Amino acid sequence: MPVVVPVVRDATTGLVRNIQAGETMTVFAALADVRQGTSGEASAAMTAGMPVIINSSSKHVRAIATSVAAGKALALVLDPSIPANGTGNFLFNGILSLTTAQWDAIAGTTGGLTPGQDYFLSATTAGNLTATPPTTAGSTVITKLGTALSATDLGVAPQAPFLN
Repeated sequence: MPVVVPVVRDATTGLVRNIQAGETMTVFAALADVRQGTSGEASAAMTAGMPVIINSSSKHVRAIATSVAAGKALALVLDPSIPANGTGNFLFNGILSLTTAQWDAIAGTTGGLTPGQDYFLSATTAGNLTATPPTTAGSTVITKLGTALSATDLGVAPQAPFLN
């Protein structure tokens, strides 16, 4: 694996330079876009990692790639669990870290996510992800939700859906 040297902006001079041995970097969690919202799921709890849309009642519901309206996933559930009709936190952009078991339940994987793999909204199960974009022409949408950074971290950056 190649050695990568990160670049930083020098706090004193303002110039861009390579980070030096022994220096540390501070990463600000504020770069993530987290918002609180209400679940529109009346019959079941939502769990961490589930992709959601905001419905016409301004509530978060599980997204599914069976239509443009249902496939406009724009966030993932951030809390471990949000009760039916409960309030919770949703990640619109940033890095979502879950256990491999949590990802397995949502992405249908074994051992978590595959690093470097793009993940899409499922067309078969609402609130699930898939590494394989839906392929049913004319009746599904493709919505990329992010890219796996490791087996436990997903770089969340939802894209607009497009019709197959």
